[in-house]
Amino acid sequence: MSIIHKIKTSIGIIRLFKNWPTFFLHYFNLKRNKEIVFRFRNGLKWHVDTTKRGFAVISDVWIQKPYKLLFEVNNPKIILDFGAHIGSFSIMAAKKYPNSKIYAFEASNENFLNLQKNIKINNIKNIRTFNIGISDKNAILRFFINEKNTILNTFINTAQFNNSKNYKVRCKKLSTLFNELKIKHCDFLKLDVEGFEYRILKSSEKNGVLKNIGALTAEIDVTSSNFKKTTVLLNRNGFATSINGDIINAKNERRIKP
Repeated sequence: MSIIHKIKTSIGIIRLFKNWPTFFLHYFNLKRNKEIVFRFRNGLKWHVDTTKRGFAVISDVWIQKPYKLLFEVNNPKIILDFGAHIGSFSIMAAKKYPNSKIYAFEASNENFLNLQKNIKINNIKNIRTFNIGISDKNAILRFFINEKNTILNTFINTAQFNNSKNYKVRCKKLSTLFNELKIKHCDFLKLDVEGFEYRILKSSEKNGVLKNIGALTAEIDVTSSNFKKTTVLLNRNGFATSINGDIINAKNERRIKP
């Protein structure tokens, strides 16, 4: 991260957070309250567990704006959030589009509790939450917990998760969720599930659900082979893609006009 980027981010945090000194104290590990409520100047409040570093995702979503493609979608009715964490994206979407229906999915039990708290404390009415995972199959999968940073929780077992905390989580395919929730068309889908993105989209292509998505943003490690494969998959299904770091933005040209 460049010095200029750090300065811009710091200015953004000061402008965004009412209690920004407290944010910096926790960000730089100078203070350690297990749970705290951060406050935005616009009135939003955020329950976070500061011991897991996941609170930084709030500033990432609201300052770096990786999901700005959402705001190019005209009057979205259905928005899906996979990897909802503690609600940074879902609540942003709900405030921007109060008449939309937002479905937020979070596999982590710990994050899910704060997701629900944040929806309640901000009196958000148009978000439904689900404590389940998304996969390319309907199955019970083992979920591995990163004790230092909840953003990095994953269903993919690697050497770093040896002897780490894990538990079983019920997962469903996107096509199954479309059927159960009676969704015929999703206007915007956000996908940040730590390595499962390609296989989810590949499964959705196979069962015909992908064509019913108007636009999506997927966050994938740019050094992973799945990054390029995901872009190719989206292109061959009629999506116009653009890249911003590890973010793939995609518009379904059959559904959305420029």
